[in-house]
Formats: sequence, C-alpha cells, structure tokens
Amino acid sequence: GREEPVALLLRDFCAAHPDQRHKVVKAGCIGPLIGLVRSSRTGSCKGAAAAALAQLAYDDEGNRQAILACEGEKPLGALVVDRNAPPTARASACDCLANLAAGAADGVVAARLHVAAFTALATDDESSFDVKASAARALANALRPLEDVEDEAVNPSLSQCALELLASDHREAGASLARALVLATELDEGTVKKLSAALVAAIDSDGAIGALANLLARGATAAPSVLPKLVATRSQASIVCIGNFALKDAGAVVDCGAVPVLADCLGDEALRRSACAALRNVAASNPGAVAPFSEALARVLGEVPNEAAGALQNIAMVQPAAVATYAPELAVALKDAPRKAACALAHIAARDPADVPVTPLVEALNNAKSASAACCALACVASDTPGRAALVDAKGVPSLVALLEDDDAKCACAAAHVIRNLACDDKGRRALLINGGAAALSAAGLEGDDEAAQLRVEAIANLCLGDAADRTAVVNAKCIRPLAKRAHVLKCGAAADALDRLSVDEAALVNKARAALTPKKATPRRLGPRRLGPTRKPAPYQCVSPVPPASADGPDSVL
Repeated sequence: GREEPVALLLRDFCAAHPDQRHKVVKAGCIGPLIGLVRSSRTGSCKGAAAAALAQLAYDDEGNRQAILACEGEKPLGALVVDRNAPPTARASACDCLANLAAGAADGVVAARLHVAAFTALATDDESSFDVKASAARALANALRPLEDVEDEAVNPSLSQCALELLASDHREAGASLARALVLATELDEGTVKKLSAALVAAIDSDGAIGALANLLARGATAAPSVLPKLVATRSQASIVCIGNFALKDAGAVVDCGAVPVLADCLGDEALRRSACAALRNVAASNPGAVAPFSEALARVLGEVPNEAAGALQNIAMVQPAAVATYAPELAVALKDAPRKAACALAHIAARDPADVPVTPLVEALNNAKSASAACCALACVASDTPGRAALVDAKGVPSLVALLEDDDAKCACAAAHVIRNLACDDKGRRALLINGGAAALSAAGLEGDDEAAQLRVEAIANLCLGDAADRTAVVNAKCIRPLAKRAHVLKCGAAADALDRLSVDEAALVNKARAALTPKKATPRRLGPRRLGPTRKPAPYQCVSPVPPASADGPDSVL
C-alpha cells in the first residue's frame, strides 16, 4: 500500500526540516503513525512509521508527550521484540523509544518497560552494529537514574556490547551504554579494566569522556596519557573526568598542567562547579599545587560554596597561611557549606586563633553539620585570654555546655576540648558555672577511659583552680566520688589534682570518697584544710589544637 512511502516521506521531511515538524503534528499524523506501528501487515512499514515517530520525538518534549499520550510506547516495544520484523524496523523502534526516554521521567519509565527487549537485541550475535547501536542508545536513556523510582536490573553482559561498539564506527552509542552501565550495575574488575582501556582509546568521543568520568568515580583507574586530551577539551564532562582522576593520581593531574586550566574555568559559570570540585580533589592530596589559586576559590564561595570550601579546607590542612586571608569569606560560607567551611576555619585557627571570627563559629555550634569542626576552631580560640573573653562575649558557652552530651561522640569530645581551655581563667570559669558547666561535665561522665572523659576531668580540674564558690559548684555537681574512683582505678593525675584542689574546702568529703576506694588494711591519707599559695598554683590543663578534621574530596558522575 501507500502507507510505507508516506511514512518514509514524513521521516525524511522531519529529518531535513526539524523546525517544520509542528506541521506534521498539526496535521494529525502521530495517531496514524502509531496505528501503522501497531497493525501494519508488513514489518518494513512498521519500521518506516517508527522511524518517522523517532524523528518527531527527537529533542521535542511536546511531541514526546503527544506520542506517550497515545500510548505509542506499547506498539513500539512490541516491534522491538518481533523477531519476524526486519532488523532495521526493530532498530527504528529502539530509536524512537530512546528519544522518548531522553526527555521527562515518564518517557524514561515507558522505555524501561522494554529493557529486556533492548538487551536481547543488543546481545544478539546476529544483530548488525547499526541495530546494536540503536538498542544501546535506548538502553542508555532507559537506565537514566530517576528520583523515587527503583533502578532497573541490568545484565552485566551488556558490557561486551559496549566494548564492541566502542571499537566500531558507533563509538558514541558504545560510550552511552558504558556510561549507563557504570551507574546501573556492578562490573567485575576485568570488565572495568577493559572498559577503561576502550574508553581511553575512544576519548575523542564526547560520550566516551562522560563514561570514563563515571568509571573513575567508581574507583577505576585510567592511563595518564588521556589527561592532555581531557585538559584540551575543557567541557563539563572532561573536567569531571579530571577531578575523578585526581582521586587516585592527583600528581599526574598536576604534572599535565591541568591545575591552572581548572582555575581558569572557575570564571566560566557553566564549568565553575565541576572545576571547583576537581581542584578540591587535587588539593586533597596535593594542596601545594592548588594553594596559589586560593583567591580564585574564595571568590566563588558564594556561587559554589560546598566545592570551594572543600578545596580551601584541603589547602588549609597543610598551608593555613595561604587561606587565612579568606577567613571572613569562609565565615559567610558557614551557612551554605557548614561542615567544610568550619573545617577550613579550624585549620586556620590552629595556626593563629586571631585569624578567625568568633561569632560566626559560635553560631555554627547550633548546626549539627558544623558543630564538631566549629568546636575544633574554638578550642584554638580559647587557648589564650583574649580568645576566651571573645568566646564568652559571643555567648558561646550555653551551646558548648549542651554539646557535652551530644549524640555525636566526636562532637561531644571536641566540645570538651573547648570547655577545658575555657576554664583556664576566671572569666571562662564563671561563664561555665553560670551555665551549668560543672553539672554537665559530671552528667557526661568522668569515669571512662576515653579521650572525652579525660578532657572533662581536666576541665573540672581547671574549674577547681577558681575561688571557693567555684569549688563549691563542682562539689554540688557530685564530682568528688567519680573523681576519686578515676584517680584510684586509672591513676589519673588530673582527677588527683582536682581532688587536691577540692580538699582546700571539702577535705572531709574528699577523704571519705578516697577511703571508700582504699583497702581496709591501709590507712588513708588524711588531708586537712589548706590553701594553695601563688607559687604552688599549678598550670591549668590546656590544648591549643584538637585533632584537625579530615580532608574533603569525592567523585562526581555524568548522568
């Protein structure tokens, strides 16, 4: 009949005049074309209609929705599995479903219903490369990750199809399939190595760069010889690929001259986030190479706060002086990148506490993501008298006291660091006791053998350096018994010092607590009231810098 030539004519018209496709739609051709795919007597006519629909669905969301509204995906899927149809017709059906899945989520879901059919066509030894390429494109789009939709089960044997296409004239289709496979399924080590080598060989293809980026994000490696091509390409996919390469071999990225190029890409809005993430990954193991570009990173903190703060954090771990100038910008970034900005400020504070602003760090104590790192910075701030005064004036004590019993053990330990340092002078001690610091320290535990318990005991010992009212607050917090037990069992010097200081006013209670832990045959040492003279007053327990936070890095994927 005349249907097949008309369908071919529509296909060719849409391919030659994509801006005129609306005329075909307006003429009401979508329904009849779907009808031909469903019920034409010849497979070649079905294929011609599917090819015309594929052209209509290419890069046009309105046409895609019109085809889906007519349930066109169902006869197209039936044509894919029809072994009696010509291979070219089945390939045209794959092309149309691939184009439907290139748009909104409902197109992807519709194409996913036919993943098994695409897989069978792609892995059929009798299929030509053209047919396999069409099936591969359909699979790549159908396997796109979707929010709130469970990923489709994927046959790992499809990797062989991807390798075959990468070695043929259909490298883009092979790269698209490889990219989707890496995201959708676990591949064995041997397959990963083969795919990596094949993608490097086909790196002139844009799709191969994206696929290699995803492969590297999953922990694969690639030959450093690919880096010059990636640097020269300067696309988003190539920059993501460089950043993921840096996770395993940042030295090769530095040696190929990529760092200045990545820094230059910070000025390009489309590439900024990926370039910043790549610099962050390089700085995780080679911060010196990125340090000269700290100013450029600080300038983009407002646009890409997580990535820029992560890069500055990694630089600050080794070269805090290079980042110290940008502490005010990092303080502003605490709102959008709380953990990384706080970590960067902690490293800066470890070098010179005066370089970091106190008030933003105090505010960061109320954010679970930044509280631990903010405590690390404030522990450094509280290492001298001006810093302790600034911390008290910024009203940071109530938040610190509350964090002593935080569910995050690292955060609670970091808070104990700050409080131990804060209790080194009268102003800090007074602020802590007014806000229930002694009771909170006691409630958090003084008997454990962990670092946090030791810090809490040292904080109590520092509180006991104050006047009689300070020591009375410690006694009222029921600290004597756990201190005596710790001193006896763990031979803790800080606990013994705290008891000696408390005995100035409460000798009877201290002696009683010690006697309860001493064997009956032994005569406990009796302590009478005494005063510590100025020359005998011990130095407070203090730590300038807690353990610094870990570096920030991480892979990116090209979807």
